[in-house]
Amino acid sequence: MVKTTLLAKKRKHVPDVSFATDVKRVKQDLESNNLVRRPPAIPLSKRRAVDVLSDVLSRLQGGDRQIASILLREFSIEHLPTLTDDIEEVVNIIITSASVTTYDQIARQLLRMLLCIMRRTDGALWNVVLQRLLSDAGKEANLFTRTYLDDGLLLLLTEGLNTGAISADCIPIRVLRCADRCLHSSAHGYRCAAIGFHVARVMSRRPDSTSLLVLERLLCQMTTDMDSRVRLSAIEGLSLLSGVEDGLTIHTYNTVKNSVGDSHRQVRILALRILLVFANRMPTLSIISTFSKSSDTKLQLCDDAFSIVCNAVNDHEVMVRTEAATILGEFQMVSDSFLDQTLDKKMMKTVQDSSGREQVKKVHQSRFAITQGAQQPTRESRWKYSHLGYQRQMPSASSEWSSGKELNARCPPTDSAAAQDDETESIVPRGACGAFVSALEDEFMSVRRAAVFSLGKLASTRPSFATTALDHLADMFNDEIVEVRLDAIAALTPLIVHGELQKEQLETVLKCLDDAIVDSRQALRDLLAKAEFADAECMRICSRALLNCLHRFPSDKNQIYRCLSEVGAHHAVFVHGMVRELLGLHLVYDTREQQIDDVFYIAKLILVLNAAANYEPIVSLLPECILRHYRFLRAAASDLVAPIKVLEKPSTSSLASSSPPEELADSTSDILVNAYERLQEVIREPTLADRNALRRFIVEEANAISAFNEPLAGAARFIASLCEICSALESLTQVVLRGGGDTKDASNIVHQELVRIRCAEHQFAGLPPEMASFLIEAGMFLSLLELLVEMTISPERYAQIVMDIRAVIREAERRWAANGEPCEQAVSLITAILDPLERYTADSKKILSVGTFGHLLVTHAPLLPSSFPHVGEIRSKWAQISEPNRDVAIEKPIRFVAGLPCAVKFVASLHNLTENDLRNLRVQVDYPNNTRDYFRPLATDISKEGDRVSSLVLISSSEAWSDAADVTLTLVLLSDSSQKAVSVPLLDSPSSAQPASVRLRAHPMTRT
Repeated sequence: MVKTTLLAKKRKHVPDVSFATDVKRVKQDLESNNLVRRPPAIPLSKRRAVDVLSDVLSRLQGGDRQIASILLREFSIEHLPTLTDDIEEVVNIIITSASVTTYDQIARQLLRMLLCIMRRTDGALWNVVLQRLLSDAGKEANLFTRTYLDDGLLLLLTEGLNTGAISADCIPIRVLRCADRCLHSSAHGYRCAAIGFHVARVMSRRPDSTSLLVLERLLCQMTTDMDSRVRLSAIEGLSLLSGVEDGLTIHTYNTVKNSVGDSHRQVRILALRILLVFANRMPTLSIISTFSKSSDTKLQLCDDAFSIVCNAVNDHEVMVRTEAATILGEFQMVSDSFLDQTLDKKMMKTVQDSSGREQVKKVHQSRFAITQGAQQPTRESRWKYSHLGYQRQMPSASSEWSSGKELNARCPPTDSAAAQDDETESIVPRGACGAFVSALEDEFMSVRRAAVFSLGKLASTRPSFATTALDHLADMFNDEIVEVRLDAIAALTPLIVHGELQKEQLETVLKCLDDAIVDSRQALRDLLAKAEFADAECMRICSRALLNCLHRFPSDKNQIYRCLSEVGAHHAVFVHGMVRELLGLHLVYDTREQQIDDVFYIAKLILVLNAAANYEPIVSLLPECILRHYRFLRAAASDLVAPIKVLEKPSTSSLASSSPPEELADSTSDILVNAYERLQEVIREPTLADRNALRRFIVEEANAISAFNEPLAGAARFIASLCEICSALESLTQVVLRGGGDTKDASNIVHQELVRIRCAEHQFAGLPPEMASFLIEAGMFLSLLELLVEMTISPERYAQIVMDIRAVIREAERRWAANGEPCEQAVSLITAILDPLERYTADSKKILSVGTFGHLLVTHAPLLPSSFPHVGEIRSKWAQISEPNRDVAIEKPIRFVAGLPCAVKFVASLHNLTENDLRNLRVQVDYPNNTRDYFRPLATDISKEGDRVSSLVLISSSEAWSDAADVTLTLVLLSDSSQKAVSVPLLDSPSSAQPASVRLRAHPMTRT
């Protein structure tokens, strides 16, 4: 055996691999065929909705609940809000999926999606859906056996009943059992669905008394549910029943009264509305008072409901207080004593008049209507009641309060202890006392506005109540919200005829003349024009305030003139003592003639002259120069200065007295009829030059009538426009069709004349259908003439020109359908043009030649209608711009930073505009670099009457200017044509042909 010695071998030095440098691996070159790549998933937003739901159905059939839920969630986000295609197929898949799946949560989700889709579809698809849901065969028959789906199915059937897709008689028994099962469910959603289904089932058919009574009992029972959402559904059902004749019985009244105290605010609001229905349907029915413990105390239902609504004015929710204050004004019948109680926070006491009858006496005394304090002597009310024989009795009465247990109960004596024991009982709730006072003092604007409206509405039909309401409405003139002030003025204006304004009230009311809001000032001037002043001092205060308003707001000049004219005519006797003070007349020395262009002098003169028209002794105080000024104002502004009989010429006065106004209007309109007849006869002249010369004479005559006869100015301007249109039609026909000029320039002239026709259509109101039809025919003729020129110049665009011809004819037919029938000649022209276009064949390349087209236009030129009915009813649409002021705007440049908009206050009065015109109203902004912008005022910037616009017009410039330049603002109407829009400027005045525009200086600068 060889013995070997094992010795350790000497190891060589090996460097540490951790410090070795990384060697870049070479990428293996593998063939693409050897790799199996997973195709990228298509986003659901790019997939069709049918494909997504089909995938959901397959997942549900395979039991994949998680993926199905994810797909449904994505479908509801990506496809459901904008689903428009394959709706019927989508609905079928949803119903099938809900029937197949065993997961109730997914089935409920599918039914909710189905309800969302069906709310946006028509009745044809409803029939298919309801037929499947109510089927007795198939898997859909098991849907009503699944309790978890009851609410979704009932909501679908309710929607079908409301839309009329299903009849209530076709509802099977299993659906009614499902609804009854839901009524006793512990979940609020099921009970709400059942209530909605029962209401829809009864309301969808002609309800009978039995079904209404059963439904009414059910809803009354559900109003006591512990869940507020169920109570809301029940009260909504009662609200629907209240709209049906005899839908609610008197037994429901107590249930509705209890709902007024519900914790849900919407329930309280609906309960108040139902109480209003009860009060207006059966106002005189006697019921037991809600707030009395005694069963013997009865009062009318309207009074009881009114007191409940008054109590709701103190609700802690703003919406409920607003609704209660609004409903107060809708009561048609309420006792005067309950109305008086709404203006006093203390309970009423009763007094005995001279005849022994008991009457309710107001404890709170108006600071204007009745004297305050016991130390002052009794005097007549300052708000004088206008009805004959009315005298307010002020007998002495005890200072004790009435217990309120009985209405109009006598006040107990001072030493009676029984009265204090009965203080807890009252037929009127404490919160109802002073309901209007509380509402007018509310911190929220909506409540105050509703209270002002209701108070004015109730007082407008009750003069005795109006005398007290005047004070409270006058107090609202000092409200900090402009809408409240406007509502207060609007509510007080019709009530002002029931009394006389005293000095105290007038000083309070006239504060609105200093308001920065134009609408407030104008509303107050309308009120002053209808008011009756108590004495001459009130007249002096009013005239001084109006003159101060003219000094502070020069833009209100015309409105102040109008107000002074009305005030002077109503208070001529008071103005008589102020003539020397107003006009500066001296008792001994002659008065120097004042400048007629002084606006303050004209304002005083209008006041005095209108008073002199009703009180002739004032004329003896007027010097000769003022009489000359009277004749000037009568000629310049006859609507502001009434005629004074003693100053009119005998011949004029005798003519005016012998002829009624209708005959005078007919005689003046005959002038325009004569001018129109001469315009029709112009066509008989042999040459074009002679015809145009006669038309120019008619235009000059019409312009003269327009300048000196404002009532006929609009009709005269329209006849002048007809002359220009007829001249242009004949001249263009001569140039284009008969080769009398340059054809290339004719296209531009045609476009200009189209603008003129659009102006004639939109600048005048009251056009008869015959004239409107002629203007449409003339516009169509010029458009076809323009296309003929284009066909001659560019024959290669023939196909597009044919499409344009069809568009022009369709536009004319659309406008004829709205404004009047076309004449026979226009119908024959359309038929002759469309006939070759309809008989188009593939072999014929030119379906309408230039020669044929031109010959049709020559033989079918528009002719004026044979008659011009109602010529005197045509009025010009004009506007008067008050801001920016023409004199100030051109002198003071508006500086702003280039690139940023600058707001310019724009105020103008509008005249003779229709609702469609107000929608098309724009402010055209023309810049010095020949660019143009249009600014549309907001709907809230236009007054409700449509006679005024007050807006902020934005002007801007992307670059800075080296100096200030002119920017023109013009009020225009954009024509509602389907072709190129045309801006039609409003006129500056009824007798002017200038556009309503104003120039201002603007200077955009760079930011420093």
